[in-house]
Amino acid sequence: MDKMGEGYGYGSIDGEDVLSKLRAQRFHHLEGQVYLDHAGATIYGSHQVEEHAKLLMQNVFGNPHSSSSPSSQRTTDSIDSVRRDLAAFFNTTLEEYDVVFTSGTTAGLKLIGESFPFSRQSSFAYSMDSHNSVLGIRSYAAAHDARIFALPVDYKPDFMVMSFYKLFGYPSGLGALLIRRSSAPYLAKPYHGGGTLAASFPTLLDASRPHAATHRRFEDGTLPYLSILACTIGLQSLRNLTMPAIQRHVAALTTYAWHALTALRHANGARVCTIYGTHHRDPDAGSIIACNFSTPDGAWVGYSEFSTLAALHNIHVRTGCFCNPGACQAHLGLTTDEMLAHMAQGHVCGDAMDIIHNRPTGAIRVSFGYMSTQQDVDAFIMFVATYFVSSRTHLAASRLQVGHDVPASIRLTKIAVFPIKSCGAMHVDRWRVGARGLLFDREWALVDPATGAAFSQKHMPLMATLRPVVDLDAQQLHVTSSVRLLHSKFGGTDTISEDGFRANLFLDGCRPHEEDEWGEFSIGPHAFRCVGPCGRCTMVNVNQATGTSRTAPLKQLASYRRHRGKIHFGQYAAFNATDEAAPCWIHVGDSVTVFTPQSMDDGSSKLES
Repeated sequence: MDKMGEGYGYGSIDGEDVLSKLRAQRFHHLEGQVYLDHAGATIYGSHQVEEHAKLLMQNVFGNPHSSSSPSSQRTTDSIDSVRRDLAAFFNTTLEEYDVVFTSGTTAGLKLIGESFPFSRQSSFAYSMDSHNSVLGIRSYAAAHDARIFALPVDYKPDFMVMSFYKLFGYPSGLGALLIRRSSAPYLAKPYHGGGTLAASFPTLLDASRPHAATHRRFEDGTLPYLSILACTIGLQSLRNLTMPAIQRHVAALTTYAWHALTALRHANGARVCTIYGTHHRDPDAGSIIACNFSTPDGAWVGYSEFSTLAALHNIHVRTGCFCNPGACQAHLGLTTDEMLAHMAQGHVCGDAMDIIHNRPTGAIRVSFGYMSTQQDVDAFIMFVATYFVSSRTHLAASRLQVGHDVPASIRLTKIAVFPIKSCGAMHVDRWRVGARGLLFDREWALVDPATGAAFSQKHMPLMATLRPVVDLDAQQLHVTSSVRLLHSKFGGTDTISEDGFRANLFLDGCRPHEEDEWGEFSIGPHAFRCVGPCGRCTMVNVNQATGTSRTAPLKQLASYRRHRGKIHFGQYAAFNATDEAAPCWIHVGDSVTVFTPQSMDDGSSKLES
């Protein structure tokens, strides 16, 4: 791996490395975590919370609108001081720009959009790779028949928006809008809340007068003044390190990560990582790397699977399109028609539809902050090398050496029915099967009445302890509360029960993963066909007896059961129903016969090692 650049770190004081001391004293809550989502939200230091709490406990701060009280005046003076500090941070003054506090970047953009006097003569121009919050202004412009077009632009702004948690992590829910004073007269605010009016009459609309100060006109209601006080501490933290030093530090980390990722190769020489953009060698490029990963045969790894595995290793990244559809479209080579087609297929922001028609719908983003370290990058690269770099070419499932005798026949040993999704299994000796699968399997779900969303073991592992039982004779549902190859890979006494895979049908007498090669088979007299491998998620980490969760099972599966970016274990099977009206039953102990092997052409029997 390449050496770290000279800009890394912040030097030493009295022989002690500043960055190491910073991490140990102020960011000890990052121990055991690899946080690489600083573009999403950087991490707050413990000193920010402690100093903010100390400030509040040693002073009395009142509502700034209660102007006659000393606590109110103290608050107003402190807020004005933050305005000056923020203007200075952006290399300007309050004489040139006024600072309006908002709930964040999006709120600032919305405020500009609804206050700007768009007309037929107006033009709203925006960059193609603008954030969704910028694109949202189009609706205000279009409502007044203004012209709208996109273009690249580099210009000293009339308005600028920001969120404080992006700078120093704490507080969240607070941002600022900087308004150039020469541009302020063009803004006509349609709504005036408490504190924005110098005079107001309940019976005379036209007689109301907004405050002369720009920030007073735009700050509706009482400001989150206690949160604003915390900004002074965060800004001081950045000033102490200096922004040039922070820029050099994150640039060194970004370059180091870029070289490490681009150097990764599979055993067959194929590249592992595709990084979007050609700007990463520029020292002013910033701290973000957007990329995707691919398998030895060139198939894309889905960002959803990547983030699932990363989370198991306490690696924090951002995936998807990052609220930036223009950049996503450009770098992924997607046409507008293709993106519309994706939406028609059900793909929305934040879902797991990461691959459509063998092409990624989003990307993986890593980003660095002022407290990020080389160890963070090394841990990320090691994770990628472990799970996404093939040390050898494809290995057929049938060649896996498992070291145990294969019985002469295959039999059905267990039948499990899951009447309620994500709840425990009901084990039966015989059960009816039809065109839709096992009768009453996954027929019901527990739904959150507040959101309408179904509960899942992914978020509520204790659902595994709920034991539904279907009484076929009484037609009632009762609810009560209460793999050898994989075992060998745990390297100890910690094992996983076969119930953890929540399968319906359990077979004995075949080689491990032999079902990957099956096409059609029968259980007793009834014919079935394999329709594809079963992708696995974090639910396999849930102990189905206790409802507790751990990370090892999915980690181990990912180390040897990955194909085309997915983690597989078991097969989906469909019942070949000939007469749906005739009841068909399967029984524990039924013999299993494999008729035809699965086609090798689709690669479904190949595993990545």
